[in-house]
Amino acid sequence: MTGRTQWSLLGGLLVLWAALITLRVMTDPEPQRAPLKFMSGQVVEREIPRSAGEPSSSLRQMSTTAAHMSFKDPKNIFAPLDLRTDEEKAAAAHARLLAARKKAEQVAAAAAPAPPAPPPPTPEELAAQEAKRQAELAAQEAQRQAALARQQKEQAIQQARTAMSKYRFLGYLTRNGAPQAFLGKDKEIYIVRTGETVEGRIQVKSIDALTVKLLEQTTSTEASLTLVKEGH
Repeated sequence: MTGRTQWSLLGGLLVLWAALITLRVMTDPEPQRAPLKFMSGQVVEREIPRSAGEPSSSLRQMSTTAAHMSFKDPKNIFAPLDLRTDEEKAAAAHARLLAARKKAEQVAAAAAPAPPAPPPPTPEELAAQEAKRQAELAAQEAQRQAALARQQKEQAIQQARTAMSKYRFLGYLTRNGAPQAFLGKDKEIYIVRTGETVEGRIQVKSIDALTVKLLEQTTSTEASLTLVKEGH
């Protein structure tokens, strides 16, 4: 669009606005004029004022209407609606009552005087308590010692069995009517009779052609040795 066209369009718009304003002025109705109540030189009668105690007719009408109106308690329209049933309201009230009662009991218990402290024990009671404590300690120590002794005995029996299991019954013979046995341990060979002791603490308790019974004297533990057959 050229500059000349723009100016032509602007001039057309201005002419249109001027025509509209002229039409508006010509079609506007003429304003009405009210007659004057008081004219120059006219004598105005003075109105007699009403007494202060006499109400106007409009006030009397409002008073009569207010007298026949029944007023109710105001209601807060912005208060939240209570949609609970009567049973729920009763349960809530009962719960509040129980909470208030519990709180009152707690306050009463806190305000109640503390029970008197028990009297201190007498010297005789203290002595009896100490004797009882010493007896309990002695019983516990005896139990501990007994358990330790059983453990040591079991260990000794196990060691005795292990020591006697190292012997082997290698042979049997009779000399002068008395049976004898050949016992082997590692590289050692012992020829023993019934009642003899090997290595100071293992006694030969009995001998026959097939079995030798040994006794560990410290723990009184017995063991039987079977004759070793050839080839074993």
